[in-house]
Order: sequence, then C-alpha cells, then structure tokens
Amino acid sequence: MSKREMFLAIQRIVDDPDRSDMEKMAAAFGEATGIFIAGSEREQALARALGDEETAVKEQIKSNVMRMSRDIFADVYTRVTGERSELWHE
Repeated sequence: MSKREMFLAIQRIVDDPDRSDMEKMAAAFGEATGIFIAGSEREQALARALGDEETAVKEQIKSNVMRMSRDIFADVYTRVTGERSELWHE
C-alpha cells in the first residue's frame, strides 16, 4: 500500500463522525501498524524465497516490534478508557 493509500485509509477513520476521538486514535493506529506489519511480512517472505535469511530475520524483528507496539497501545487504551476489548485480532 502506498503512502497515499495509507493516508486516505486513515483519513476515512478520522472523518468518521460516529467515532470518539479515542476510537479514532485506536483505529488509525491499528490501520497504520497493520499496513506496516503486512508490508514487513511480504518483505520477509520475499527475502526467504530469495534465500536472504539475514533480511528475513530483520523484517521479522520489525514486524515483531510493531506487534509489541500494538500490545502496548492496547494496554494503555484499556487503562485510559476502562474498556477491555480486543482492538486488533491477531
């Protein structure tokens, strides 16, 4: 997904009048990190297909760091809102 497509996806979330600001923040963060994770996983698969294990491991690390960021955000979201819900289904 291009930067423009990501911008438009996030803008649709931001412009949604039915969401609170906190819901918009969570959804936009989820969209952006989900796009990043998907891209990293594609790069990881490509690197493995080409036999480039070093690049594959680097991409796996990037993906794992982003997943951890999502976990941290979800924990903070729960603490701030008091809502215990799955923001992302991973």
